[in-house]
Amino acid sequence: MSKVNPTYVPQSRIGVTFGAAVGGFKFITPAGVLPAAGALALGVTEHEWDNGDEGSVVTSGTILVKIKAELTKGALIASDIAGDGVLAVEGDYVNGILLHDAAADEVQEVFLTKFKLPVTAP
Repeated sequence: MSKVNPTYVPQSRIGVTFGAAVGGFKFITPAGVLPAAGALALGVTEHEWDNGDEGSVVTSGTILVKIKAELTKGALIASDIAGDGVLAVEGDYVNGILLHDAAADEVQEVFLTKFKLPVTAP
């Protein structure tokens, strides 16, 4: 993988009361917790937060996300149960698009977007 100095450009943030302790660079739901695998996320944390903290998440623009496995630029990104970015599959909500190649467990820039991948009929 090529090394890229990760930067990001958030366009908007929204306030959240965190319902659990969460790490930085994680997908988060409106309830301030980690989403179910493939679920729709409100945004991404920039920092670590404790349960009950009043904080914010980035909801549009670009943001750094922890990518779980090696992926290439342009990959459609969903969330896993740890709030990390994984390759979206049929039926998942896509929460972002990877802007650079990423190694496993690397923080990398993602363009936030929200849509659901269709399930194809057998």
